[in-house]
Amino acid sequence: MRVLHALDGPAVRQWCAAALDALAAHQREIDDLNVYPVPDRDTGTNLVLTLRAAADALRPGSEAAADALRPGSEPAPAALRPGSEPVEINGDLGAVLHTMAQGAILGARGNSGVIVGQLLRGLADGLPAGSAGGRALATALRHATEQAYAAVAEPVEGTILTVAAAAAAAAARAESDDLVVVACASAEAAGAALERTQSQLPALARAGVVDAGGLGLVVLLDALARVATGAAAGALPGLAAVPAGQPPADPADYAYEVQYLLAAEDAAVARLRTTLAGLGGSLAVVGTGAGQWNVHVHVNDIGAAVEAGIEAGRPSRIKVTRFADQFAGGRVAGSGGPAGGGEEPAGSVAVVAVAPGLGVADLFAAEGVVVVQPEPDGCPSAAEVAAGPVPPASSSCRMPPRSPRWPTRRPSGPAGPASRWPWCPPDPRSRDWPRSRSTSRPAGSATM
Repeated sequence: MRVLHALDGPAVRQWCAAALDALAAHQREIDDLNVYPVPDRDTGTNLVLTLRAAADALRPGSEAAADALRPGSEPAPAALRPGSEPVEINGDLGAVLHTMAQGAILGARGNSGVIVGQLLRGLADGLPAGSAGGRALATALRHATEQAYAAVAEPVEGTILTVAAAAAAAAARAESDDLVVVACASAEAAGAALERTQSQLPALARAGVVDAGGLGLVVLLDALARVATGAAAGALPGLAAVPAGQPPADPADYAYEVQYLLAAEDAAVARLRTTLAGLGGSLAVVGTGAGQWNVHVHVNDIGAAVEAGIEAGRPSRIKVTRFADQFAGGRVAGSGGPAGGGEEPAGSVAVVAVAPGLGVADLFAAEGVVVVQPEPDGCPSAAEVAAGPVPPASSSCRMPPRSPRWPTRRPSGPAGPASRWPWCPPDPRSRDWPRSRSTSRPAGSATM
């Protein structure tokens, strides 16, 4: 693979595919680290589904692809939507990255997924249209981090936000227009910031883990560094292995997670933020820039959270998760919601629908419903439904296979001079780059 001198549309496509593969390969490990803000063990699943939605948006014929060719306009008309003539996105960096960001935002799952969607939107807004070098990437990373902090009602350090801030700060300190230098600097700084999250957030310290969302962002930035350098996919360097078993976790402050898409004006969304902030926590609201928003909040009053969305605009794909149901099973992968289905936990309650036709079946499956396809001559009997419903053949709700465990927990002993990101070339300003664990970290945590 070739070393990239600039980030362009094809490189973003390659990064999106590499990031999705890396998150899918390590989904369970990220899930198992998820103890904050709610120990529901679904961050890895949510990030996979979010990136899958971003990748789907880049496919020819997708609605996001059509909208990307019509900047500043309303959503694409029916003639440009899926099922019509395929729409090809050109190699323009801005068009591809905006399409990827729109797919991620509209398909975002969970708190971390929403924040990653906003980070991608910030990158898209901060980068030039054609191609970008290292300095432009550094500027865009700073803009993306600022936008991510702004999207969260109450930013907390020791989370994915802290990791993003550290990556952006390192990219700026690189002071280089070399894409490889900046991409590698941001990935390495993100890894160092991830390790510090355990000491920044009491919930992580008690559980003895690093932040799950932060780890997901490290995987994304590592994928970008590998694409820039032409390195093959592999495990992240410099972190110790996670022992078997589940870490202890704090109970949730709120009983439910509510998430929905919303079509609304900016002013209405500003009022919605204030209303939802008074109802609960973990509030994040991100937008595509075209009047489409993804709203995420933890609450005790489901009805009030949904009614607030109705007052603001037109909500859709409303998803409600009861945390107690997830805790009872120890760990539950996501099901239903804006980005489609995930794995169903064994023994859980499920909704079964008889759906004639793959189109209808896929709509049900995208909301977590188990679908039974009837024979052409009529509906199946109750016995046939109970005998074994199966997802439709065209459904995209199946999750990728799990992988062996990989490094995620901080080592218990003193840090040695292990090299990080060895596939990145030496920093021309330093004799010992890649820097050792003991010299690569900033003195304090990055904040915005």
